[in-house]
Amino acid sequence: MCRSWMSLLIVTGCLGVLAPGREIFLSHKGKVVRRIDCPPREGYQYCVGVEVDIAQDVEVVFDLAVDIKGLDRFFPEYRFESDCKRFARGCLYSATEKGKSQKVWYEIVDYKDLSHYVGELRSKDKVLKRFRYEHYFIQKGKTTVSREYVYYSLRYGLLGRILQPLAKRIILKRLERAHARLKRTAESL
Repeated sequence: MCRSWMSLLIVTGCLGVLAPGREIFLSHKGKVVRRIDCPPREGYQYCVGVEVDIAQDVEVVFDLAVDIKGLDRFFPEYRFESDCKRFARGCLYSATEKGKSQKVWYEIVDYKDLSHYVGELRSKDKVLKRFRYEHYFIQKGKTTVSREYVYYSLRYGLLGRILQPLAKRIILKRLERAHARLKRTAESL
């Protein structure tokens, strides 16, 4: 069961559950990542969202985020593979937890340069019925707001609903850590 939960974590989070809209301070040198409210999209049961202000131009932040070979900077517990060098519409990539052999496949289904990209789970998962992430980059003066929403549905009916708080906690933790790492990396350039 634990292994199948790992696919839920690929593009997402694992810290405690706080009220949406509250700022949390991560151990990444006091960087701030905010949780944001989001209603689930049609066809999905749940949504979680985070955003962070990054003191860097949108071009720099976006280039870091769409570089497939550099994704392990933000998700160091995974190995990523693809024929694509950067995200683009139609790009397929896999994520494998380090030390494991099971690959989880994602496809970039929407992409606009310097604006956003959207990915969806393409491989079958034991726990997730559906999984989608939307990552937006908004330029505000000399700051870039990196905002990401994750939409998902769980299998197993009542058991899935019971496990939902754990799934949400895991997704949020991964998202928060990845966005704190993106902030730290982009601001160091």
